Amino acid sequence: MPKIRGTWDRDFSHAHERMKVAVESLVSTGSMEDRLGNALHTMFHFLHEDEFPEELRMDYQSIISECSTVTPNGNESALDATIRHMSPQKKKEIAARIVNLYDSIARDYCTPESL
Repeated sequence: MPKIRGTWDRDFSHAHERMKVAVESLVSTGSMEDRLGNALHTMFHFLHEDEFPEELRMDYQSIISECSTVTPNGNESALDATIRHMSPQKKKEIAARIVNLYDSIARDYCTPESL
C-alpha cells in the first residue's frame, strides 16, 4: 500500500474533479496549443490554490504563474499569449506537470468514495 503523503481530513474532490477536466482537455482532439489552453483555463478559472492540499499548492501555483508571463495583445488573455509563445517542448512539459498534479491529488488525497 502506498504511503499517504497528505491527510483525508479535508475534501479535495472539487480540485480532483477540475483537474480531471483539465487532463481530459489535454487528451481531446485539437492542436496542442488549444488543448493546453483549455486545460489551463479550467485550472485558472475554476480552481484556487487553497483548494489543493498544502503539499500541492506550490505545484499548482507554479504552473499557473509560469503560464501567464507574456503580456497579452488585444482581447487575448495572458494565458493564451504565453501558450502562443511556448515551444512545443515547453507545452509538453506543462502538460506533463498538469497530469502529475492530477495524479498526486487523485492518488494521495482522495478517498475512494470521493472519486
